[in-house]
Amino acid sequence: MKIAAIELYEYKLTYSHGTYVMSKGRAAKQQPSNLVRIITDNGIEGWGEAAILSGNYLPLFAGGTREALRELAPYLIGEDPRALNRIQNIMSSVLTGQNNAKSAFDVACWDIFGRSVDLPISALLGGVLSTDLPIFESIPLASTEDGIAFMKSRSGTEEGGGTGFSSSEDEDASWTGEALAFPRIQGADCCALSLPWVTEWTRPALASG
Repeated sequence: MKIAAIELYEYKLTYSHGTYVMSKGRAAKQQPSNLVRIITDNGIEGWGEAAILSGNYLPLFAGGTREALRELAPYLIGEDPRALNRIQNIMSSVLTGQNNAKSAFDVACWDIFGRSVDLPISALLGGVLSTDLPIFESIPLASTEDGIAFMKSRSGTEEGGGTGFSSSEDEDASWTGEALAFPRIQGADCCALSLPWVTEWTRPALASG
């Protein structure tokens, strides 16, 4: 089995709740994503994706990922997609770093490997260890009232999953304390809340959580 063709696609990922507001006033209604389609000479194909959060949030951006994908793709033509270590070595010989782009090809090759032996990728990686997969949904930064209202509207719903929420406080962490207290007030079965330590928290905020 050999890689016969590689196709690259770009599309816009939108947020189900409209606009996602991040720290420092950054906001986005959509994010660009890159899809990879690898087609083999026997008709089996695999898909991978590299979705990068806005370029003003992380030091990577979708346009850079796309160029890395274009640079790597020609070197993979004619290779066996199931020879995953060789695929990785080829990509590393072409570009240093750029793991965001390389991961899309890696996932697509695993997809092909699984399809070729009629097994899920989980089986190829050693088997499923747990079927319990908590879902975390990001909370757009907003006022205390809006943040808690968002969690209330999404927790336990079929649309939102609602098993957990994640957010990062802005320079003004005044709403963090009430947000931390929300799962405790709602009860143990409500949800979990994850707040990364990216800025300083006030003592009242920590105490209330």
